Amino acid sequence: LQRARWLTGPAAPLTARVAANRCWAHLFGRGLVPTTTNFGTTGTPPSHPRLLDHLARHLVDNRWSLKKTIRHIVLSRTYRLTSRPTETARARDAGNKWLSHQRRRRLDAESIRDALLAVSGELEPFDGGPTIKAGTKSEFGYEFDDRRRSIYTPVFRNRLNHLLAVFDVSDPNVVAGDRASSTLPTQALVMMNNPWVIARTRATAQRVMDEAKTTPERIDRLTRLVLGRAPSETEQRLLGAFFDDTMKSENPQAWAAAVQVVFSCLDFRYLQ
Repeated sequence: LQRARWLTGPAAPLTARVAANRCWAHLFGRGLVPTTTNFGTTGTPPSHPRLLDHLARHLVDNRWSLKKTIRHIVLSRTYRLTSRPTETARARDAGNKWLSHQRRRRLDAESIRDALLAVSGELEPFDGGPTIKAGTKSEFGYEFDDRRRSIYTPVFRNRLNHLLAVFDVSDPNVVAGDRASSTLPTQALVMMNNPWVIARTRATAQRVMDEAKTTPERIDRLTRLVLGRAPSETEQRLLGAFFDDTMKSENPQAWAAAVQVVFSCLDFRYLQ
């Protein structure tokens, strides 16, 4: 208790700075101190030291509430900037060190899995309780077939959920201040061939067919569900050509194939 009070007291201001910086790094893809695990002399100095101190003070003043700190950040103008830089921003802040625009970044592994469940309408609410199946004695052969949010997915040291592992979930055997954000062929292959993902495409296809009647309406519903926006003219034209055949437009397998294509596009996995 004495050590905990020292770590969170005025004699150790570094603790609050590290915590606030990690919140910022999670929301922006890079911390105000880019070396999130190294605040020492060999680390990178903060790009905005006064902002870091402000966030650290806000965290302490709000009884170390990460939720309030995150809300404070996401309601800021900086967080809500577009990720499409202006020509001036490109010229004067190409690396976005001075936060002239938002950073385009990939969803983390858990968010990708949760999004697949959410758009398919299969995400199950869960308010606590055991997350590991009853009777489990070993992680060997464990099936990750639940439909709850990924925060409730069991994390075994020697067996990770395959979808999460492919999209760079942290290794539970080591301490990780930052996550990698890779772009690999295996990620595209998983979105195309993984049985769990295919099951979500079929459920989404059925949802689209149930909620809209005509092909244009279904295309619009599909892109709004998966991408959070209306289809572009090119997307409308290509998907419309795919469903030009009347028999295909009422075929659930054809709609599942269309869903799989939209799931595989970059706009689904990346935040604009």
